[in-house]
Amino acid sequence: MKQKLARWIVQFRTFILIAMLLITAWSASCIGKTRINYDLNRYLDDDTMTKRALHVMEEEFGSTEQLRIMFTDLDEAALDDYVARLNELPEVLAALHDSQSGVKEKDGRRYQLVTLTLTDCDAVALVRKLRTLFPEAGDYYVGGSAAGQLDVQNSVAEEMPLVMVISLAVVIAVLLLTSHAWLEPVVLLLVLALSIVINLGTHFVFPDVSFITFAVSAILQLALSIDYAIMLLHTYNGCRDEGLEPKEAMTEALAQCFMRIASSALTTVAGLLSLLFMSFTIGFDIGLALSKGIIISMLSVFLLMPAVTLIFEKPLKRTRHKPISLGGEHLARGIYRFRKPVAVLMILLVAVGAVFQGLTEYTFTDASAKGDSRTINDTFGTSTPLALLIPAGTEDEDSDTSHRKNGSNALYFKGSHRVQLS
Repeated sequence: MKQKLARWIVQFRTFILIAMLLITAWSASCIGKTRINYDLNRYLDDDTMTKRALHVMEEEFGSTEQLRIMFTDLDEAALDDYVARLNELPEVLAALHDSQSGVKEKDGRRYQLVTLTLTDCDAVALVRKLRTLFPEAGDYYVGGSAAGQLDVQNSVAEEMPLVMVISLAVVIAVLLLTSHAWLEPVVLLLVLALSIVINLGTHFVFPDVSFITFAVSAILQLALSIDYAIMLLHTYNGCRDEGLEPKEAMTEALAQCFMRIASSALTTVAGLLSLLFMSFTIGFDIGLALSKGIIISMLSVFLLMPAVTLIFEKPLKRTRHKPISLGGEHLARGIYRFRKPVAVLMILLVAVGAVFQGLTEYTFTDASAKGDSRTINDTFGTSTPLALLIPAGTEDEDSDTSHRKNGSNALYFKGSHRVQLS
């Protein structure tokens, strides 16, 4: 059965190649259709108090978003005018400035802070609008979670191409050191590049994917699946060295590698699918997207690799070279010779690692605190808006008492029994 399937793939490789190229072109056009989610709160477990509170807030009051705007060296009249203009915006529920806590002197400059509470609106779109709304105000900054999401979005878009280039450079360097032909990295990366495009282009089948998933899926897919292509190409070279013709060598290599590659891919998929059981459901997002990528890479190696390898058969043969010696035999011989001390050393390292891993400090700082948000935080400190939900049956007098205790920075909605603190 494996021989028949391998022979069929090699025989119809041209038609398969054309079909895969068409699928790749269609997938490339669909990449823009993927909806990317930048709100990590979406992935909180529904049983957590935070998620339950957010559900209630959204159902009862709509948006819970707040923004902060930091102006620089404005006189009081100009600041009051900007606050009034902000209050006129339909997306703004209230714009507040505290003349005491909202003013800081730093490095010879005067900074003034305005806090915005938003209606149920597109907060990210409002951030874009606010950043160009007051060109006459000079230097001013718009921060908050929505502003952070926009900054992360821009940062990912700018940095991921560079990260991908660096990753490809490392992969190419490793492949050149371990290859049997100088052209092998081109063949391997061509097949995997097509599979990555297909995977990115089919993300639209999900309701949305997190920006983390979208950013790392290409690199992780390359890292996790490149050995499938290496395995098939290495087996093909071995069959050619035994004297088989190119087509026969590829047929035999495919037949030998079906189970090897499939078992390796399915093992990886099984590990990724375990992420689906995380209570922090970004694991579900990453697990499904990467599992899809691994399956696509496996199918691409089976279906694309034979055609691409046979197309480049002559250039591959002309660029054959002796494998570069990296000293692996000497290393293996040395480890075997001192296997007992090495085993003891490894056990000690594991024990030391087990002890020190408990001493690791984890930082749960808001990842969206970038750009303007970070600048505002450096001047006025971080802001964590809290919203107190008071049951509808509570007397208004109790709400008023809570409001007075929380000071002048509280934004209170008496009719809806909500007290929001900055």
